[in-house]
Amino acid sequence: ASDATSQAERIHASMAQYDVVGPYLLVGSGLGAVEARAFAARYPDEVGGMVLLDPWHQPLMADAAPRIDALESQATERRFSWHRLRAWWRKDPDPEFGLPSQDETAMLASLRTVKLANAKARELKVLPRSFEEIQALQSLGQKPLVVLTSASLDKDGSDGPWAQGSQAGRIQMDELFSKMSTQGKHQVVAGATPVSLICRQDLADQVVLAIRSCLGR
Repeated sequence: ASDATSQAERIHASMAQYDVVGPYLLVGSGLGAVEARAFAARYPDEVGGMVLLDPWHQPLMADAAPRIDALESQATERRFSWHRLRAWWRKDPDPEFGLPSQDETAMLASLRTVKLANAKARELKVLPRSFEEIQALQSLGQKPLVVLTSASLDKDGSDGPWAQGSQAGRIQMDELFSKMSTQGKHQVVAGATPVSLICRQDLADQVVLAIRSCLGR
């Protein structure tokens, strides 16, 4: 299964396999933030804090069905080299992440794999179940929590099936979610999108600072 709790259980099993003991500082972006919340709900005593980047919120997500269909079509097309020729012929624009050209090329290559398209489609299919699972997490008590919200969304929608006009709601819900801990903090990162926040060095530095603050450094 690809729901958030199943992913959390796989991560927990991997930690045990390699003798990595908690408490853990969980860091997740987008859907990964949903999975981090599922981990905290499933293993509350093993979580020391969380840093969440642009977490997905159910009320702000659009119908995922069109995106699932598109991902499954992409997975089928990517099995054949002609899909690249068709994209060139149609002059399909590449997504823009605001990264250095070499990093931009690497990012685009990673986004065009069959495996990634299939994995994203599976995760979106069980997204309603994942949102239900994280409702079990109602409080982090005094554990450190930092929520970072990018100032805008990526133009191509690569950061998730957000509903149109959801930016203001994202800021409000991230602020509200940060209140789940008495040590919670919320910050809107100017000039960032969900992708550039973890890929662009100057913006990713702010993520590192958030992690260090949760570690007390």
